[in-house]
Amino acid sequence: MAAVLQGFWLIAAVVAVGWLLAHTRLFGRTEQQVLARLTFWVARPPCSSSSSPTPTWASSSPASSSRRWPAWW
Repeated sequence: MAAVLQGFWLIAAVVAVGWLLAHTRLFGRTEQQVLARLTFWVARPPCSSSSSPTPTWASSSPASSSRRWPAWW
């Protein structure tokens, strides 16, 4: 139970720091986008070929090769 509460407090602390940085306008628009991308990259679960099938947008066909990564990446 303590680990669950620690997880919630960690998330709350990250959100609080992000909110504080956004409202003090310490970073510009470009830096905010870079931090957002980095946050999602770090927070996403690891990709494992044995536990999850390949998504349709990541297939190896030439028609879908331009859609391997989201447009904002």
